[in-house]
Amino acid sequence: MLERLAPPGAERTAGELGADFGLSQPTVSQHLKVLREAGLVSVREEGRCRIYQLRSEPLDQVYEWVGKVVSFSDPAGHLWRVRSSSEGE
Repeated sequence: MLERLAPPGAERTAGELGADFGLSQPTVSQHLKVLREAGLVSVREEGRCRIYQLRSEPLDQVYEWVGKVVSFSDPAGHLWRVRSSSEGE
């Protein structure tokens, strides 16, 4: 669902999001509730519709954290690099 709300600034109704995935309205509502509670989406009411929008700030924080742990030095000064599963195995 987050990808369906990207790029930041894009807006979709719960009905549009449900149609994208072929999910029932209660299922979509539950997913959106979890995303709202996590602070990943914002919602505004327009008439009878709820309009959802991605909140990029929490994702920016995750991206920043991942950048810190991908490459780091230990107390002895050794440089460590975390390899992704997509890199040569």
